Amino acid sequence: MQPGKGNYVVTFGGTRNRWGDYNGAWLDPADTNSVWFYTEFVHHTNNWGTWVTGARFEPFAVPFVFAEEKNIDFGEVEIGKDTVSHKLVIRNFGSQTLDINNVALNRTDVFGMALNKSLPASLNAFDSLIIDLSFIPTLAEEIFDSLKISSNDPDDPEIVIPLHAIGFEINSAVENILYASTAPLNVSGKLLSLNEGDGAGTEIGELGFPGVISLTIDPATKFIYGLIKSLDNSKIVVINSLAGDAHLVAEFPVSFLAIAHDGTGDLYGFTNDRKVYKLSLNGDHTLVSTLTKIPTVVATNPVDNQMWMFSRTGLNSGKLYKIDPNSGTEEEVSDVNLYPFALSFDNSGDLYAVYGSSSKLASIDPITGTSFDVGSTGFLRVNGLAINGDITVTSVKAISESLPTEFNLEQNYPNPFNPTTTIKYSIPQIVNGSKGISSQLVVLKIYDVLGREVATLVNEKQSPGNYEVKFDASELSSGAYIYKITTGNFVEAKKMMLMK
Repeated sequence: MQPGKGNYVVTFGGTRNRWGDYNGAWLDPADTNSVWFYTEFVHHTNNWGTWVTGARFEPFAVPFVFAEEKNIDFGEVEIGKDTVSHKLVIRNFGSQTLDINNVALNRTDVFGMALNKSLPASLNAFDSLIIDLSFIPTLAEEIFDSLKISSNDPDDPEIVIPLHAIGFEINSAVENILYASTAPLNVSGKLLSLNEGDGAGTEIGELGFPGVISLTIDPATKFIYGLIKSLDNSKIVVINSLAGDAHLVAEFPVSFLAIAHDGTGDLYGFTNDRKVYKLSLNGDHTLVSTLTKIPTVVATNPVDNQMWMFSRTGLNSGKLYKIDPNSGTEEEVSDVNLYPFALSFDNSGDLYAVYGSSSKLASIDPITGTSFDVGSTGFLRVNGLAINGDITVTSVKAISESLPTEFNLEQNYPNPFNPTTTIKYSIPQIVNGSKGISSQLVVLKIYDVLGREVATLVNEKQSPGNYEVKFDASELSSGAYIYKITTGNFVEAKKMMLMK
């Protein structure tokens, strides 16, 4: 008989759970040695199916090849992960010897197999041949193949077992990109990147799932995860940052409102009844605390690893709290006059939110609760937000407390140099009432005379001020190099000479 392939936990808001309860058996009218059975079973999590199988009282009069499975689906497998294996059993249900002459695969570059008997293999009545199949993806692709088994079965000398598998690749989040997800109910959502300057969204790709909300980025792997919740359970998907495709990694029999990583990479789930669970991607979930307020959305500030939550108090208002997910303690910080569907801090501690029916991007001062509209995302039902706030570690330091009034990139000194030199630049205070955030992304890179990038000195958000950065060219050859700064609409480049 067929074993269940998942758990069925659907209570429709109550406490009773339905279980499979129908089955039956009947004698084959054309063959009195055969009996057929049917039974209800969980085809996949929270979905019922019907399994039909047969049994014989005695073997067939001739060699009879029987495969215990008619098709094999390896599911989705990430490139570079452990091999996914599947055991296929071939039996002789005939009274005469069954000779298995050949077992063949087409795509031997991704599928492998091992047999418990050498070929040709002779099987007496009810003996079996076990084929261990494996799938090792090398490319992001969907694969349809077949396993062909040749024998002396007079009625079926070659049986074909269809094989299906999907190899996928997960790319980590790109630094300083503000990611967002749309969450339509019945069609696939989209992964977006949002412009922090005007809020405009750009589609990265289709997620392949509806209702993906509450994005979070693991600080250890930099992978993007999203939540799909229903009335009685939740799913977590991992998302490819470059193409947007999402892939199921865990299911939980708990309905979560939000998920968030802390600064160490631990993942937490938050429920409407204020419970906090520590989650594992193998499906384990442990209740660690209970809050006093409902955690509508949650985000962690990477500057100090402090976790924050917004709890709704009115139609378009609520409060921001600092929280400890393990103890359940809360510290009220500010009142906010909007209802965010998603929150995310960047690496400078700036807090962003998506709110409203038109999915506007806003910045929020978490201490005062003051919010500033950045602009419309251009997409509807944006319900997830996350930033990979990683920065390139360099020897950058502020050299003056006085604020400059304009952008400036100075000539490096000394120049020519061997092998180190200093580059100074200035970032002015930006007065932008629609944004309300003075820090901005600064990128300073070194190129050779052919335009090839040879070093990244700065790639981070910086507050207004005067800065200097040391450049060590010990590993470079003598010659001319270009250093170029880009921040907002300001771009400037200068030449320097390395002489060894």
